[in-house]
Amino acid sequence: MKLIYEKSSPGRRASVIPRYENLRAPEVPSDLRRSEPPRLPEVPEFELIRHFTEFPSLDEYLNGYSITGGRLARLEVPASVITSLDDPIIPAHSIERLATPPALRLIVTRYGGHCGFLDQLVGPTWMERKILTELGLDPEPTQPLPVTTASSP
Repeated sequence: MKLIYEKSSPGRRASVIPRYENLRAPEVPSDLRRSEPPRLPEVPEFELIRHFTEFPSLDEYLNGYSITGGRLARLEVPASVITSLDDPIIPAHSIERLATPPALRLIVTRYGGHCGFLDQLVGPTWMERKILTELGLDPEPTQPLPVTTASSP
């Protein structure tokens, strides 16, 4: 299976998510809508990495946040990793390469993508509710999660 980084090509366009009958989102006023798609530059992943991070290459960037191998072996505080088998960026076989110290709890779902875990169109996602449950809180599935914003000095 190709990783998302291997699938990129010049001229590639984003997918359009089909409309759902039950989705009740406010319409964007016509004077704020674009008449044509934005003309965005096509930038290869390695250029993004080189210009916007301290990593000299895509491989070093990916390795920089990798948790496979022995990176979690000395973990002493309780921690959970939530991942899915259909993640398009982190292959499922990477799960087998995680160190599994007693402090680590691994939660693997069949679906969830890379960061989606969407099970409804509005409101908190499955992952947001799972995290609150893991923290001992009882999220109300129909209520949005509270948002806290930091004030500027």
